Amino acid sequence: VVPFVTEAIYQNLVRSVESDAPESVHLCDFPEPQAAWRDPGLEALMGGVRDLVSLGRAARATARIRVRQPLPGALIVTMHRGLRDQRELTDLLADELNVKAVRFIDDASRYVSFQVKPRFDRLGPKYGARVQPIAAALRGLDPSQVVAAASRGQAVTVQVAGEPIQIEPDELDVRLQEARGYAASGMGGNLVILETAIDDRLALEGRARELVHHIQQMRKDQGLEVSDRIVLYLDGDVGLEDLLAAHREYVLAETLGTDIRPGAAAKPGARELRLDGLVAHLAVERLPQA
Repeated sequence: VVPFVTEAIYQNLVRSVESDAPESVHLCDFPEPQAAWRDPGLEALMGGVRDLVSLGRAARATARIRVRQPLPGALIVTMHRGLRDQRELTDLLADELNVKAVRFIDDASRYVSFQVKPRFDRLGPKYGARVQPIAAALRGLDPSQVVAAASRGQAVTVQVAGEPIQIEPDELDVRLQEARGYAASGMGGNLVILETAIDDRLALEGRARELVHHIQQMRKDQGLEVSDRIVLYLDGDVGLEDLLAAHREYVLAETLGTDIRPGAAAKPGARELRLDGLVAHLAVERLPQA
């Protein structure tokens, strides 16, 4: 479908006003990149966002918290300090981590304790047999100071046989022990600490997102078009009432639903779902085209 839509747009917007333009968008040359349009600083910050998102998802996986479950916040220690002034990228980070707030900190000692090790995959090829003495020298440093330096993008210096050797932030592997109520992951001068306490409000939102996921999967399995409107049939545990009271409009908007009704069990193709322990029965019915 997409190639036909693209071609129609090209014919309407280009060929209609430029008679000498190629007959089809598929006959056009690919645009040449303009070096002046690049922003290396922004690219580096975006790379930092990707690194932090990966760490946040790793922390979720270790704590066994679903990606669709919202969390109260994320505490960030990062060598990409320019992110603090980039509201759009901070909002993107919060969205990708599925947290309500992002806060940048310099001292994470109240949330985690550190064990810093060298990344042998990086230091081994670089230093060969000296990598073990480097690891021993690194163990003699204060882990919190090493992490603080790495978060500022600074190399850490160790002495091996009287020779100073600098270890870059991306050559460090940070192992963590989290305080109760937190999950964390760090590497290369970056550290993401997730606040894992989930109150009733967040639990309901997580269940609503999980319900939307199942509805979208049912739409796909039934071969519905993206624009098809549907009626949802939903029955189950008493807790469903609280879920719908708080998030009914969200569920309908996300799934192109027009109504949520009881009676799922009587509908063909109904499925049993578990929404974070809540048992529900769901059916999806396509509305006839007007």
